[in-house]
Amino acid sequence: MDTIIEGSAGVLAPVSSLPGTHGIGDFGDKTKEFIELTRKGGFIYWQILPLNPLGYGHSPYQSYSAFAGDEIYINLDCLYNQGLLKSKVTSIENNSHHVDYEKVRAFKDIYFREAYQNFVPNDEYYQFTNKAFWLNGYAFFMANREKNDYVQWNLWKTIYSNDELKEEINYIKFLQYIFYTQWQELKHYANRIGIQIIGDIPIYMGYDSADVYFNPYNYLLDENKNPTFVSGVPPDYFSKDGQLWGNPLYDWAKMKSDNYYFWVERLSWSQDLYDIIRIDHFRAFDTYWKVPYLDKTA
Repeated sequence: MDTIIEGSAGVLAPVSSLPGTHGIGDFGDKTKEFIELTRKGGFIYWQILPLNPLGYGHSPYQSYSAFAGDEIYINLDCLYNQGLLKSKVTSIENNSHHVDYEKVRAFKDIYFREAYQNFVPNDEYYQFTNKAFWLNGYAFFMANREKNDYVQWNLWKTIYSNDELKEEINYIKFLQYIFYTQWQELKHYANRIGIQIIGDIPIYMGYDSADVYFNPYNYLLDENKNPTFVSGVPPDYFSKDGQLWGNPLYDWAKMKSDNYYFWVERLSWSQDLYDIIRIDHFRAFDTYWKVPYLDKTA
């Protein structure tokens, strides 16, 4: 893991905000062009926002996983070049002011499923699935979430087995493999021309996440697995009521007892994705605001 060079400069730009032909910035050639322009401008850093699956409100800070990537950033032209799509995908109309996430997801999912049907697992795929220790749990969680009409996990009526969800689970694993390989290719391209990537990992997880679902003991939850306290920041000059983020808080005493295993694993995985890691925001390790669950403001 590298460190920031004093006196150097960079650009902050979420992947989603970059030019793209399919409704959102992604891991394709348009982003490579941005990287080239960044380097020509004399910058050596590109800071992004979290790449984790967007959760409530399309927010990367309410993610469904601390480890997975959002398939919305997968580039369709790359899938065509791999021979996974029969024909090149035409452009869709972009909104210059915001991303229509539902429209983009519905559009891309058609081609993702075609690519999945044409994909033959290879050694590289199996190396990834063996390396991604979190993948089985995440795929199980997301497949169950879809089967339960996308309601959060504490409202699921049925928990379906791996066998019942086998095809969807394998599809989700395929998407994570494609996400990982496309991102690694883009990162290596950036590194080759002298750009380092500063990754952003949110300090808190969304309640509706695989991490909370499988490891509720890591969080301040009651006997019904509802949060006892949630995250936020106190009132200040900019906000008289403070900010109510709503994420469940960590049980730091429990985490200490297993040597902060979750954080060790999370940072270890992130080291493979980024050159430099930014934790948003680090102050929450030291002095954080506990808001009673169901309070209306911070």
